Amino acid sequence: MLLEKAINAHRGKVIWENISYITANLRIKGNILATRFKSPVIRNLTVKINCKQVHTEITPFPKTGFKGVFTSKYVQIEDLEQNIKEKQSLNQLFNGKTKLPVIWNDLHVLYFFGYAFWNYLMTPYLFLWPGFSHQEIGIWQEKNGSIWHKLLVNFPDNIPTHSKQQVFYFDESALLQRLDYTAEIFGSFTKGAHYCFEHKEFEGLSFPTYRKVFTRLPNNQPLKLFGVMEGWIDKITADFDNQLILKNYK
Repeated sequence: MLLEKAINAHRGKVIWENISYITANLRIKGNILATRFKSPVIRNLTVKINCKQVHTEITPFPKTGFKGVFTSKYVQIEDLEQNIKEKQSLNQLFNGKTKLPVIWNDLHVLYFFGYAFWNYLMTPYLFLWPGFSHQEIGIWQEKNGSIWHKLLVNFPDNIPTHSKQQVFYFDESALLQRLDYTAEIFGSFTKGAHYCFEHKEFEGLSFPTYRKVFTRLPNNQPLKLFGVMEGWIDKITADFDNQLILKNYK
């Protein structure tokens, strides 16, 4: 079973079940943000996700001295003493619509980064959560000859994500190489081919440390003239519930 192989390749169900939080030091830039009148320049961020529920903390955000908090119900910006400076429920944020407005404010960017980082760091273990369904849908051959196995994943309504249906590509070692989705908060035309490179281990966990997203053409090929998003992970730490798990896997 492809999903089981993928979870084992990323170091297994047992270790994932014993993690409370993952903290990543990363850098990200995004040309697509310029389409929403936000800066596309590189941001250096510390991202902490809750592995038991939908929750992401991003520091600094939107600037030094402040932190962004994303959950499945609201987004908020607070200072480092946890005084709330801005807050909106997701219903308020979307204002009854299915996608965000053309011009984004800081809370819109926080929503996008919050759900994206949480999804990326939780993949593929997330697919074992209740409400997910998945099926293997054959293979894909890259132009360089690589053969990848495709997993179609349907997300439940309670998980904020790019789109409810996504395709994940795994190599012969069952490591994640690519994911395809529609970034619906930008619009139905925003179809991404999101590549994952340079897998490394941190505290027994395996993660791609370089990601680049391209526009996906109708023939499923990426348009590689330029990337729409790009990110690098420099370090990851994990908070373990069971210290014996930590000892065995570090």
